[in-house]
Amino acid sequence: MIQLRISDRQHVPLRLASLKARSVREGNPCHEPAGSSAGGQFADKGSGNCGPSTATKDPYGEPTHQRERRISPTSKYNAAAAERVFGRPMTKAQVEAVVVGMFSDVKYPIMVNYNLEKWGSASTSVWVGATPLGNEHYGAFNVERALFRQEGRLVAKHISFDKSDKIPAGFGKDIMRGHMKVYEKIGVDEVELFANVTAGPYVWARMGFLPNSSDGYAFLERAFDEARGRTISERDPITGKPTGKTLHFDAEAERLIMSLMRRTDPKSMWRVAEAKIGDFKIGKALMIETATISEEGYHASIKLKNKEQMDKFWSYVGRKG
Repeated sequence: MIQLRISDRQHVPLRLASLKARSVREGNPCHEPAGSSAGGQFADKGSGNCGPSTATKDPYGEPTHQRERRISPTSKYNAAAAERVFGRPMTKAQVEAVVVGMFSDVKYPIMVNYNLEKWGSASTSVWVGATPLGNEHYGAFNVERALFRQEGRLVAKHISFDKSDKIPAGFGKDIMRGHMKVYEKIGVDEVELFANVTAGPYVWARMGFLPNSSDGYAFLERAFDEARGRTISERDPITGKPTGKTLHFDAEAERLIMSLMRRTDPKSMWRVAEAKIGDFKIGKALMIETATISEEGYHASIKLKNKEQMDKFWSYVGRKG
């Protein structure tokens, strides 16, 4: 199991013993349609007809008759708490449309659990978790997020993302694409996380996240120092295992990376992540190898009103729908 650990992680059990819940199929949702009194602008679009769906080919390689989204029966709604988080009255249907919508781009049946509770220093938050829904073919994964108010701003905290290496490439992009479409709609100001373990530091930099403290530059320094004079390997971003492609970190490589690093400039992370020597992605190799071997990382965030950051994000994950 590969884990992208997030600082300040709060363990909240998903408690999936019962599957007695409302079912929402992607493309044919049971929630009230957008614009209705129940769903409002946050509801899924669709007829609300929950009849049988036509069989399709699963993009991950297996035929499927339906893609379900279920709300766990252990989920907890509280109107007053929802209004404190979202800054406006939110019905139960609207809250559930938000949490289900966060996973709209994932091609798996999913069980979504949410809870309005105290989280960290926030007075109230919406905790959101998701796991596969009853089919081992899809591989194991677990996603935990929190939405809360911080000094009047709506913040999304990405607590954890665990997945097995059975999950195919592109899954993380699907998760993030669905999240960000909902975040834009509900007015999230900033997404915070801790980028570490295997591909985390590299991927988040490519998505437009920037270090929000000095630990970003410290991570690059460690990566540079550990590579000096050694042969470094490109690694698989899912497993962290070497791909067989290598480069000796010689004086030329040192000069290139040093020219991209500025102690006071958080965008150093972007420049290093995109660095190449010939067809060897030296920045990617440096960052993934350091994170895999040393389990080092950095605190990072993306501000949704920062055009440069968001342009990088959508360029990396691809805007669909």
